[in-house]
Amino acid sequence: MFKKLLLEQVISFENSFNAFIYYLRELPFFEKRISYEIFQHNKFKHVLSMVIFFFGILLKFLGRLSYAAGFLLIPYIILKQFVIGNTFEYEETVINIFFMMNCVCGSLVNTVILSSSDEDYMMLNVLRINPKEHYVGELLFKLIVDFGLFFAVLCIFDIGVMNSLILVVLMTEFRCIGELLSLVIYSRIPYIYKRITKFDVIVILVCVYFAYVNPYMRGKMVSVDAFAFNPVLLGVIGLLGVISLVVLCTYRHYPRLARKRVKRVDAEYAEEIQARSRIREVEAKQNVTGTAALCTNRHEKKTGYSYLNHIFFDRNKKLLLKSRNKRIIWILLAFVLICGHVLMGGEAAKENVWNILKGMDTVWFLLMYLLSCSHRMCRAIFYNCDKDLMRYSYYTKKNALISNYFVRLWRFVRADLLTAVILVLEMGLIAVLTGHVGQITEIIPEAFVVLLFSILASIYHVAMYHVLQPYNEQMKVKSPVFTIANVMIGLIGLIFWELPLHAAGVIIIQLITLAVLIPFSYILIKEFGPENFYVK
Repeated sequence: MFKKLLLEQVISFENSFNAFIYYLRELPFFEKRISYEIFQHNKFKHVLSMVIFFFGILLKFLGRLSYAAGFLLIPYIILKQFVIGNTFEYEETVINIFFMMNCVCGSLVNTVILSSSDEDYMMLNVLRINPKEHYVGELLFKLIVDFGLFFAVLCIFDIGVMNSLILVVLMTEFRCIGELLSLVIYSRIPYIYKRITKFDVIVILVCVYFAYVNPYMRGKMVSVDAFAFNPVLLGVIGLLGVISLVVLCTYRHYPRLARKRVKRVDAEYAEEIQARSRIREVEAKQNVTGTAALCTNRHEKKTGYSYLNHIFFDRNKKLLLKSRNKRIIWILLAFVLICGHVLMGGEAAKENVWNILKGMDTVWFLLMYLLSCSHRMCRAIFYNCDKDLMRYSYYTKKNALISNYFVRLWRFVRADLLTAVILVLEMGLIAVLTGHVGQITEIIPEAFVVLLFSILASIYHVAMYHVLQPYNEQMKVKSPVFTIANVMIGLIGLIFWELPLHAAGVIIIQLITLAVLIPFSYILIKEFGPENFYVK
């Protein structure tokens, strides 16, 4: 079984290598320099896949390290910094968060037995690997890899060798118990299984509450030392974990499980299933569309593509603004949490929040890029409008692209500006709550920074869509240039974050960027848009 497991992993990484070559061929420079013969299986590629397999283990380790930094270390720093009068100790905080998010949440949500990924489809339906060997092998591989990697990560984060060993043993035991519970839910409790997504959301919310929110509100952690490090309980959990693993290894109905979980008949249907969740977010349904928008005289003075776009915006208003409204809700929730912290933390909390607010000059770059709803709105426009009209050549000509770009840009800027205005109003209210009403003029430059960054984010997203049109009919991103450009923006945002600039300097940079970006985007759309604006 272990030999087949290793072969599965090699095939999986060879498949990933083929995908990498495929996306590399999409780049203009490499398209004619990489032949299709490189996709063929050969000894060199097999050896390379073995190397990539071990390199993948290293990447998994880096992923676990990033996870520990983002979900263990940074929350501790935030809790220690923002909660006044707290009693947080580093080791206790990390242990408690790790227990809730990895041992409890990860064991119930991140299961192997009930997975139905593309790799499962390839192994079970294409290569016809024995379902029992596939599922049990994947489970054992994950347990072994996570045990070793998380042990190394916890030791690096100075949790102690013995504490790290106990935690990863607990995690392994809970993972086995969680896999068995998932199997029981699948076979015995179909009501929960049919609503497994809602079940996962509830589990995540409960664990996040006990790991982060409850300590923030109480000023101290709910200690799990008496539970996690109790020898009797460790023995009981260990026995349950071993029994669960034995049951999973001897389960006889994996073929039936495979048939029900991997329902895809061919690769095209598999791709359609994978994209269904993406399409659902941007697909116009009856409850967000209507014919009333077609019977209006409001746009009688508009002609051509301007008229077409305004009718489309009216008819799909709820759909297009759905992502903006979600972002506004998250901003309001963050504002409520900050208000609670200010009101309960006293004068020290007020000064701390005020100083942080005044020092966010360069942070707004990345934050407003992430808060922009223009990217999601472009996807909605593609699926509900452009995807069909691209079949006509006149729709992809320069004049049509430029006309559509400017009409949509104005609407998207308005949508993002509303988010930015609400954020600015919250900044003013925070100034009032912290007792700095007389100094409210000090955050006026910050307000201009927020508004300008929202405009820049809208221009970037709309221009990138009309230059590259990166989507296919299943809403998957097919243009590697699009992905690379977004990664570069993220890296630039992180570098910009570290620059010692104040609001005045940031505003100057923003105005210069704005003056350059608009004509540059116009040139890019005019020159490269007609070549890329088609259904891929």
